[in-house]
Amino acid sequence: SWTEVDAGWRYVSWISNGLMYVAHSQFGFWGLTLLQAMLYMGVVGLYLHLASHRRGRIDPLDLLLVSVVFLSMKASAVHPKPEMFTIFYFATAVWIYVRARETGVDRFWLLVPLYWLWVNSHGAVLIGFLLIGVLLAGETIARWVGTGLPTRSYRRLWIFGSLAIAVTALNPAGPQMIVDWVRTMLTYTETNETMRIDALSSRWDSLLPTSVFGAVKATAGWLLITMFVAQVGGFLLRLRRREPIDPSIALASLVFFVFAMQMARGGLYYPLLFLMTIGLASGPKTLPLALPSRAPVPSGIALAGLALLSIGLHFTAVAPLRWGGQGH
Repeated sequence: SWTEVDAGWRYVSWISNGLMYVAHSQFGFWGLTLLQAMLYMGVVGLYLHLASHRRGRIDPLDLLLVSVVFLSMKASAVHPKPEMFTIFYFATAVWIYVRARETGVDRFWLLVPLYWLWVNSHGAVLIGFLLIGVLLAGETIARWVGTGLPTRSYRRLWIFGSLAIAVTALNPAGPQMIVDWVRTMLTYTETNETMRIDALSSRWDSLLPTSVFGAVKATAGWLLITMFVAQVGGFLLRLRRREPIDPSIALASLVFFVFAMQMARGGLYYPLLFLMTIGLASGPKTLPLALPSRAPVPSGIALAGLALLSIGLHFTAVAPLRWGGQGH
């Protein structure tokens, strides 16, 4: 990780660093690449599991959606480092929620071990706090309009969501580390130094590219906007059909989209949320990927190749800099 660790900023990542050490010591850089591929393919597997359960099959067009999602994440330049574990953990947390919504059988207790793994792998477990908070707020609103989780599952989300946050205190640095992180985030102010950090820059400022890497960031920004517009369109179509809008997904999508556009590194999470919740947000009648007919086999092969290319390029996110003569 590039995060400096000292007395003023404690940072715990022994699980992710341990696995990365083993992978690198045994197989070198390709070991790290394989570990990253396993985590990202795990995300794809979670989505395809939802898609197959929802429609009884996996459509090749699902792979097009996967491609769009990973291309939008690519500009965040996630190298083989602890952050790649956060991508898998975040997607898994959303998957647990969506499965409960779609099947009526919740497994919210899984959030507790998941968040323990998360806090001991990467500091972005704070994003997990935000996710639980937004989902609980959305589900509370949903109860007023007669949608959302059943009463029992709603209570279990509160119980196990709270326990998941509490269990993050079980780390080598203790609960004070979490308190310090939250305090730092709440008191964060932009300085001349932080303004130069690309991960903290605004996506709104990069929609018009001025360089090779700028084109990568602009592509990510426009893909984020396209996904959000598609979601809003799905919500409007539901209203037109006199179907209720899902408050939890609407609120979560708004919060994480704004986060993604305000801070480049936040662009990792909205695409994953979009991928996992697209069925709940739009409904099977709206979802473009829920077509009655299958895509032709050649198209499916081409889309599979595009998906693999999109995920593969994610491993070498700085390669365009070298190709464009702007490497560092």
